[in-house]
Amino acid sequence: MKSVDKYVYPDTNILINKFDCRDENKLRGIEALSTGGNLAYLQLHPIKGNFDFKHLKDIHHFIFQDMFDWAGQIRTIDIGKGNLFCRAQFIESYAESVFGDFFSSCFEASIQSFNTGNNDGFVSIFGRNIIPIDEYKEYQSRLTSTLLILSKDDI
Repeated sequence: MKSVDKYVYPDTNILINKFDCRDENKLRGIEALSTGGNLAYLQLHPIKGNFDFKHLKDIHHFIFQDMFDWAGQIRTIDIGKGNLFCRAQFIESYAESVFGDFFSSCFEASIQSFNTGNNDGFVSIFGRNIIPIDEYKEYQSRLTSTLLILSKDDI
C-alpha cells in the first residue's frame, strides 16, 4: 500500500501551496519572492520570543505564511530523505530537549560575542548543533532559513 503525503499534490513531490502552483521551478520562484520579503522584514523587526521551540514555530509561520497553510505547525506525518527524520509523534519532546541546550548555549555565546566582538563561540555552537536540530524536521520543509533567523535574533 502506497503511503499518502498530505503535504504534496498527488503523484508529485510538489508541496501544496496557496498559489496552487504545481510546477516545481515556478514554485521556487514564487517562494523566493514571497519569503524573501518576510526574511528581509525579520532582519529589521525580529520576532520576540524565548529562543525555544514555540519561537521557532512563530518565525517559521511568519516566513512561510503566504505560501503554505501549514506554516508554523508541526508536521503530522513521518518523512525522510534516504533516512527517516524524527517521527512526527516525537517531534515535540525531541525539540524541547534539543532547543533547551542549543539556545541557552547560543545565548551565552552571543553575550560573549557582544562583549568581545568575536563571533567564533556562537559560530562553533551553531555548527555543532544545527545537525541535531535539522534531524527532526518538524516541518515538511524550509527549516534551515527559520533556524538561521531564530539564531541570528540573539546576536
